[in-house]
Amino acid sequence: MKRIAYLLSCLFFALVLQSCTEKPVTNVAGYGKFLQPGIPNQNLALIEKDRQFWQSRIDNNPGDIVSISRLAGIMARRFSYSGNISDLHASDSLYNIVHSFNRNTNSATFRALAANCITQHRFKQAEAFIDTALALGGDKYLSILQEFDVAIELGNYPRARQSLKNLANKNSFDYLIRESKYNDQVNGDLEKAIGLMEKAYATLPANPSPSLYVWIKSNLGDMYGHANRFRESYTSYLEALAKDPHDYHALKGIAWLAFSHDKDVVNAKKIINYLKQQHPIPDYELLLAEFAAYEKDSVAQKKHQQTFLAAIQNEMYGDMYNK
Repeated sequence: MKRIAYLLSCLFFALVLQSCTEKPVTNVAGYGKFLQPGIPNQNLALIEKDRQFWQSRIDNNPGDIVSISRLAGIMARRFSYSGNISDLHASDSLYNIVHSFNRNTNSATFRALAANCITQHRFKQAEAFIDTALALGGDKYLSILQEFDVAIELGNYPRARQSLKNLANKNSFDYLIRESKYNDQVNGDLEKAIGLMEKAYATLPANPSPSLYVWIKSNLGDMYGHANRFRESYTSYLEALAKDPHDYHALKGIAWLAFSHDKDVVNAKKIINYLKQQHPIPDYELLLAEFAAYEKDSVAQKKHQQTFLAAIQNEMYGDMYNK
């Protein structure tokens, strides 16, 4: 018994020593170049150029449904970079104008409305839109993909499973990323989920679209982090940022690694404060509150929590922060 106690004691101190001597994962020299205040977001600049083009077409022809639909998509895309919730509501309003002309004849409009509902966490409404899109039948493949996305969010796992079964190509990118999410969220098999996401990444062409490349690299960064594969997580985030320096999700992931793994609260706060300037959404206040709690700064913690609560009182957020 004494020998067992001695061995357990040695193991405990060995683990403590390892944790104390483990090198930091993040490095300011690696990510610091992406924290440059005042540098224009090129994505927003391109989006604005597109917005002006389609708006001018609408101004010249207010009944141009194609232009209204394009502008609606642009406003939804702008929200992902601006963080301005009014952009998303503008997108909804424009899609509803399109719907008023098309009524129940265009499944694409219902999919677009469903996508906006997913962003706003209005999952039951999204389900209703997708049910209509499926009933209409146009581009059914795209509707099935969104059917899965909504079902998994609602916890309707049998429907999510059936959606996957209805996809013929089990080696496609669209299928693999959803099978990955199902294995992670429903089966709790993170390693299999990572393998499927890596397989999805391998299906990308030699020169994939930047948005697709950045999306999968950022998501792999999240998954590697959850699996305690911290260096792979950090590398994946940096690869996403190399393609898109304004990938705020990747920067947020690096901030979390700096805080949770490296205990580098100073630089974690610098990243989040930069994100607050570039992409002002309430979420960052919760992270700063958590950092303050770690530092035992109850005054700062309370301030950030109150700022968050005040921000989400804006009725335009709807259900986005109910949870």
